[in-house]
Amino acid sequence: MTRTGPVLLLAALLIGAAALCLDDLSPDAVHINDFETSGDLDGIEWKCRTWFELSDRHVASGAHSLMADLPPGKYPGITFPDLPVRNWNPYDRLSIQVAHDGEEDLMLVVRIDDADSGYDYGQRANLYVRIRPGPNRIEVPIARIRESPSRRPLDTANINRVILFLYNTSQRQVLYLDDFKLEKKQRWPGTRR
Repeated sequence: MTRTGPVLLLAALLIGAAALCLDDLSPDAVHINDFETSGDLDGIEWKCRTWFELSDRHVASGAHSLMADLPPGKYPGITFPDLPVRNWNPYDRLSIQVAHDGEEDLMLVVRIDDADSGYDYGQRANLYVRIRPGPNRIEVPIARIRESPSRRPLDTANINRVILFLYNTSQRQVLYLDDFKLEKKQRWPGTRR
């Protein structure tokens, strides 16, 4: 018997153990966008009559938030087409602060697409969130995102776009976004999911 057999077996066992622990190697939180520099605006899809800029209002993390001036219309919103993290499975929730200075509540739709979503409503996650005046922390469990589409589970290992939009607004609305991230639940050291 050669010595390479036990060495290969040990290597295979170590690789397998590492694969099982990959979940623990991802950071506790990863920002999709924290809106700290003008370069962060490059991660947003720009549309006619919509204006984005960094702001020092309604800051939840760092020194800036994103001010989004949205025109009236059927679906005015903010699209994040190039996500820095496509595999959301190691995380427990999507979290973002959204604020507005109006006097009435707004209905915000959080649309999340995987690689197979297309334009079919039943093939993507559509989550409706009431936004009250002032700051609002939105936290959505990844399990809820996965099960949100009506026709199939969303592939949370292959998320390719997030769109935050208002529905059928008759006047301009200004939203402030900050601290847009994926998070793990806090756990005691040495515990697993």
